[in-house]
Amino acid sequence: MKTLKLGNGVKIISICCIVSLLTACGGRESEPANNVTYTEYIDSDKQELDVYGNVNVAKNQEIIIDFQAIVKEVYIKDGEIVNKGDKLLSLDFEDYKLQIKTKENEIHMDEIKLKELEANNNPQMLEASRIREELKVKQNYVISGEDPDLKPLQNSLEIIEQSILLASNEYEANKQLFEVDYISEETLKLSEQKLKNRQKEKEDTLTAIEKVKTNRKLEISSLNTQLKSTEIQFNNADQQKVSSIEALKLKIATSKLMLTSMKNKLDKPYLKDNAIIAPEDNLIIYDINCMKGTEINSGMGAVLKAMYQDTIYVTADIPEESIRSVRTGQSARITLADEIKEEIIGSISRVSERAIEKDGDTIIEAIIEIEKGKALLKPGLTADIKIILR
Repeated sequence: MKTLKLGNGVKIISICCIVSLLTACGGRESEPANNVTYTEYIDSDKQELDVYGNVNVAKNQEIIIDFQAIVKEVYIKDGEIVNKGDKLLSLDFEDYKLQIKTKENEIHMDEIKLKELEANNNPQMLEASRIREELKVKQNYVISGEDPDLKPLQNSLEIIEQSILLASNEYEANKQLFEVDYISEETLKLSEQKLKNRQKEKEDTLTAIEKVKTNRKLEISSLNTQLKSTEIQFNNADQQKVSSIEALKLKIATSKLMLTSMKNKLDKPYLKDNAIIAPEDNLIIYDINCMKGTEINSGMGAVLKAMYQDTIYVTADIPEESIRSVRTGQSARITLADEIKEEIIGSISRVSERAIEKDGDTIIEAIIEIEKGKALLKPGLTADIKIILR
């Protein structure tokens, strides 16, 4: 027998008994009734759906140390709540700091060596170096399409094309007005001439763009010729010096990229001095993957994880036969499995569009945003939920 709860808490069931009576004159004995029909009366304004759910958080963070370090001390325990700036771990990564300092010194020494090589160049070598740099810049203009001489022309071309469209529309409209004698022939010709002028501007701009492209190619060709001519004047020693200079420049550039990458690993909101600190308030620490003396390296993964308690919410498991009754905005009362039984109030903010299998049943997850009593919730708890279906 199925009953539904009403607003006043009273269950109403009507029972219709069908009794078949036989007349005594028929000579048959009376039989007891065994056909019972139940009718449910539903107050739609107060109808409720009882389901189970789980407490979750919407935001988590992994604390990762992707350089070599040793854990000196652990100040927190699994499940503890911390606030911004609280010290979680202390680390020893002096070796890594030494690696950074060594890279900085290496770059500094290479830059000094480069200056010495460039200072002892003969005039032809200096000229070749200048041509090589200019050639690199001009070639980059062509490859990237960011030629400073082309940009103004290309911007002008876009404006001119828009003005052609407007002038064309104006001319077509004036032709129709002229046909019904609404405007004079002179006005029509003026709009036609305006369109032709804009079209001529476009042609001139396109010609100028092609000229810049052609000139750039000629400049690159000329620079290549100058570079070859200048290099012919080098002796073998000069050629080796040029190669050394180029190789040293490449090494310095690569070392600077490596140094930047090494420093970026220390630029984390949860790293301060020699410690890992809480980056935000109301974080629940869990999955602590280290202890005092643990050696950390880049392949270790998360040292620990944090849940953002402020993003706590509840998921309700809606059985598939009830999914049409549940929608966003409906109120929900949440009760935890404790002795106090204090209710937590929320509302459905989202209903999943995908069904899943859970504990052998097919369900749809509904997300409940907490409006009252959030402090009572803890991630991982289960909850009894009453959804008000109105």
